Amino acid sequence: MADPIVCMSWNDHANEVARGWKSLLENNSFVDCTIAAEGKSLKVHRLILSACSPYFHTLFKEENEKHPIVFLRDTSYHTLKTLIDFVYNGKVEIPAGELEIFLELAVSLQIKGLNNSLRNDRRINILGSAAGESPR
Repeated sequence: MADPIVCMSWNDHANEVARGWKSLLENNSFVDCTIAAEGKSLKVHRLILSACSPYFHTLFKEENEKHPIVFLRDTSYHTLKTLIDFVYNGKVEIPAGELEIFLELAVSLQIKGLNNSLRNDRRINILGSAAGESPR
């Protein structure tokens, strides 16, 4: 008779991974890529960007550099930083007036969780708005 299978589960896995990603970003630990806009740069992790974006996955899959530098033209550093914060934390708070440009960058970089927001009319929770209310 075969041994019974035991299932081990880490109940808070997703939250711990998110905290770990945030810590890696804040401490510049194990960074292996630089992403830049407006002459300013952020040190990031190819693995995390690749997991969250088909665009970055394809870009880094074909990249042979040990520490590539990605320059984003026509992108504000502030918007880029906000988007990277979203990638690492899974959420971000931004002024409603910056939402459109933020989503446009997310769509152009194919960021999961945001890349279909403009096309599919997903509802975005804006703090201070009524529950379920669309930001239109």
